[in-house]
Amino acid sequence: MLRRIELTLYWMAILLFSWHYGAMLLSRGNQLISSDFTIFYHAIKHYLAGKSLYLPTPWQDYFRLDALSQHLKPVHFHLELTYSRNLNTPFTMLFYLPFAYLSYSWAFVGFNVFSLILSLASIATIVTTLKKRFCFYTFSECVLGFIVFYPVCVNFYLGEPALLAFFFLTMAWAADQAGKPVLLGILLGICFTMKWFLGLFLVMLFLQKRWRVIGVMLLTFCILNVTSFSFFGWGNLKIYYQVLQEIYWYTLPSNESLYGFLTRLFGDFYIAGWVQWPWLSKGLYALFAAAIMAAYAKLVLRKTHVRRAEFHFSLTLCCALLLSPLTWQYYFVFLIFPLIELYKELPRFDFHLKQYGVLACILFSFGPIFKSQSDQLHQFSGYTLTLFALPFYGLLGLTAILGYSLAHPKPVTVKRESDKWALKGLLIVALTFGMAVLINAK
Repeated sequence: MLRRIELTLYWMAILLFSWHYGAMLLSRGNQLISSDFTIFYHAIKHYLAGKSLYLPTPWQDYFRLDALSQHLKPVHFHLELTYSRNLNTPFTMLFYLPFAYLSYSWAFVGFNVFSLILSLASIATIVTTLKKRFCFYTFSECVLGFIVFYPVCVNFYLGEPALLAFFFLTMAWAADQAGKPVLLGILLGICFTMKWFLGLFLVMLFLQKRWRVIGVMLLTFCILNVTSFSFFGWGNLKIYYQVLQEIYWYTLPSNESLYGFLTRLFGDFYIAGWVQWPWLSKGLYALFAAAIMAAYAKLVLRKTHVRRAEFHFSLTLCCALLLSPLTWQYYFVFLIFPLIELYKELPRFDFHLKQYGVLACILFSFGPIFKSQSDQLHQFSGYTLTLFALPFYGLLGLTAILGYSLAHPKPVTVKRESDKWALKGLLIVALTFGMAVLINAK
């Protein structure tokens, strides 16, 4: 009976998912103007027109679709135009190139279908690696959990390339499990080229003294960057460097990194925080980053855990997201690997809420938390330490639990009083919402 209910829910979710994308296809993308895909799409259009890949691109919800294909001149708009720049690496933009030959709406849907296919391949690889064989029933359950995971939904809604990087990360994870160092180096090099904060894997490999993998990874990184910059033109290299120097949106509530959290409190040199002490943001970030890296190195060097290779991979992802200056919530799709390790590790702790209490709190923190759309978006409010910070707290907690598991490889027995602490954790989450409402009440 339970299996029938699960299968019914699964197919209902699939039908709703299909209906959602079918509606987008029939409407030809009329509701998709405000996605980040707009920036990537027109960055490629700039290149095809003989311009730089990193020119500022108008980004406004009030464009009409037919205006987007006419050199970005709006037919009508109600607000002042805002401009945004493409921050993706040239290699990442190669994945968007084929879709630039389509109209905007068809390109958006086509890119998402491409991302969905790679995501299904990633899930199949994870299931096959964990169970040593492919199981369709487990695969269907994982697909259901995957498509309702909020960071995944954000990727589809915004047309982000994080699911592409997730595919290569999955292949790298499977290659590491299978003991294929050359393939692991190639795949990690691709991930490093797409998202530079994933270069933290170099530190992991260095501490593990896996010189062959490091060499292949760096060689892949150099080849892909040289190839992509040669394709788009070396003039984009200087412009891309300038674009990276002009980033000022670290304080956005959607930036869930350690640096984003600190700048929302103490501000930076562009946006005011709770107090305008940007030097404190920089200093505390350097201090905490050094402490995290020291603890990370100590944990990776430990050789007592029977599954230390899997934990090192997951811990590296958590630390990379924590230390990256920009960690948007759609990058949290990478945390599927740490969540898998956490679920496999929790039975060592002897208390009733192990499968549900901790995982539910962490997954809840990664959910669609309310984000203010007011004019004070960049400034400090009561939400800075509560609702806006929940994903950051979840990431921090997940990193701490993985580190604790590495530091204490022996089975841990917790007294039954721990149930009360788990319930207190849920109470703290509830009080967080109450505090935010009270502080921001008008």
